[in-house]
Amino acid sequence: ETGAHPPEIIRKPQNQGVRVGGVASFYCAARGDPPPSIVWRKNGKKVSGTQSRYTVLEQPGGISILRIEPVRAGRDDAPYECVAENGVGDAVSADATLTIYEGDKTPAGFPVITQGPGTRVIEVGHTVLMTCKAIGNPTPNIYWIKNQTKVDMSNPRYSLKDGFLQIENSREEDQGKYECVAENSMGTEHSKATNLYVKVRRVGTKHHHHHH
Repeated sequence: ETGAHPPEIIRKPQNQGVRVGGVASFYCAARGDPPPSIVWRKNGKKVSGTQSRYTVLEQPGGISILRIEPVRAGRDDAPYECVAENGVGDAVSADATLTIYEGDKTPAGFPVITQGPGTRVIEVGHTVLMTCKAIGNPTPNIYWIKNQTKVDMSNPRYSLKDGFLQIENSREEDQGKYECVAENSMGTEHSKATNLYVKVRRVGTKHHHHHH
C-alpha cells in the first residue's frame, strides 16, 4: 500500500531512579502510517491506566506517558516496555527500568528539591514566578510539569530562570497543577503538585442606579 509505514519509536523511555513514595514518569513516542497506538507493559503484562497508581496519558505527536504515583518498593521496580503497533509490519518496543530507593538509601548526589512551588493566585495578564530549587551532584536539570505533562517551553510567555518557571502575561489556560522535576544521572525527584489559579478581572461591572 502506498503511504504505509511500519511503526518506529522516535523517543525511548529512559531508566529512572526514584525515591519510595515519589513519582516516576516514562515518556515514549512513535511514528508510522497509520499513526501507531502505544501500550505499556510491565514484566510483559499490559499496564492499564485504570490501576490506581498508574496513569497513561496520550499526548499529541504520538507521545505516551506512563506515570506511577506513589511509587512503591518491591512492586514497581521492574522493566517497563513501550510497545507501538499500527498493523503494518511488526510491533516495535523499547524498555526502561525503574529503580526504587528506600527513604534515606538514595545514592550520593541524588537530587533533592530544597524549595518547591507553592499555591499561587494571580490575575490575568500578570507575571508569575513559580519557585523551584534543587541540589544534587551532578547539578540537577530542572523541568516543569503541568497537569501531569511537560510544560511546553516553546511558548514565548514561558521561560526558565535558574529553574524557576516564569509565566508572563498570564492567561486562563495557564491555570493548573504544577510540579517541578529535578533530574540528574543519579535519579529523579518531583516536587509536590501545587495549583496556580488565574483569576479573571470582571471588567465593567459598574452598578447602574435605577431612578424611580
